[in-house]
Amino acid sequence: MTLTLRLPPELAARLEAKAKELGVSKSALARSAIEQAVAGRDSRLSFTQAAWELCGCVEGLPDLATNPAHMEGFGED
Repeated sequence: MTLTLRLPPELAARLEAKAKELGVSKSALARSAIEQAVAGRDSRLSFTQAAWELCGCVEGLPDLATNPAHMEGFGED
């Protein structure tokens, strides 16, 4: 089946950008979105999906959570 859609320019641009970002065709992305909507699945991103691009973007102490030396004086006035 072939489906023709008329999209507002902004939505068309967002569709094209997202498809390019994901490395898929606009048709594949639209099919996936329609499949999710028809299946009744929640289209919102999970926290992990939403935060994926932020992973590794923070610089700091690599052993902050495991090195007891970083806790010296913590909680003291």
